Amino acid sequence: MASTFSQIKRYFSSLPPGTLISTRELLPFGKRGSVDWATHTLVNRQIIERLAQGVFRLRLPGNKPVSVAKIAEFKARIFGRVLVSFGTVLPEDIKHMMPGLEKDTVVFAISGRTSAFRTSKNRVVLLGMSKRKIALGNSEIGKAMRDLWFVGKRNRPSRATFEDIEPLVEKHKRALPWYKPLMPQWQTDRYLYKQFLHPLGTIPKQFHLDLWSVKEPLSTL
Repeated sequence: MASTFSQIKRYFSSLPPGTLISTRELLPFGKRGSVDWATHTLVNRQIIERLAQGVFRLRLPGNKPVSVAKIAEFKARIFGRVLVSFGTVLPEDIKHMMPGLEKDTVVFAISGRTSAFRTSKNRVVLLGMSKRKIALGNSEIGKAMRDLWFVGKRNRPSRATFEDIEPLVEKHKRALPWYKPLMPQWQTDRYLYKQFLHPLGTIPKQFHLDLWSVKEPLSTL
């Protein structure tokens, strides 16, 4: 029977150029210790490249650089998770709200628990998001509500502010009632209920949401 090392070497050689492979995908070829030794040896012999902890590809002259975002997405998929999309909020904004991070750190939001790993150039933090935040979906209004949730009711310092995001809430205001079960209380107070607590005309126009006129199901909005 072929050794773990020879099987893994042959497997990499059979892949299309640029294919990313994780350590987990190599475990059928042997025990974890043997797989780690094989990949370490293949990297040292310059047969494969280590792009990040547990992420490899066959070393070829025509290989193109792989972005940190692509590596993060690959790592997430391997563990059955997904990167969470934002609208106005960018990875730089997430990092800005996490003081003490190293300068070379890149932050992405992800479903599930927070984790971290290193690439050849960066430390990558995958910031876990709750199921409610993920359930908002990736529609324009869903991402806007997630942006607002992340920036927070205290409008923490960020490149993305309420003033940047709230026009999208106004644009899709008729859909908001269907998002109510997923919204934190401060969002429902600010965007659904606040206009009923004051005489008409005392709230800025963008917060007058006509909830009673919404007839269509969320999927059609």
